[in-house]
Amino acid sequence: MTSESAGRPRNRIYVVTSDEPAGDHDRRRTLLRDSVARAVAP
Repeated sequence: MTSESAGRPRNRIYVVTSDEPAGDHDRRRTLLRDSVARAVAP
């Protein structure tokens, strides 16, 4: 996994390869799901 900053610490791009550990993948998907749920919650 690589991270590239675009000038601001909150702007990050993550590149994930197919050899990423399953635990990392699951944590990332959970974080994304929870973040989207909070963003669209009334």
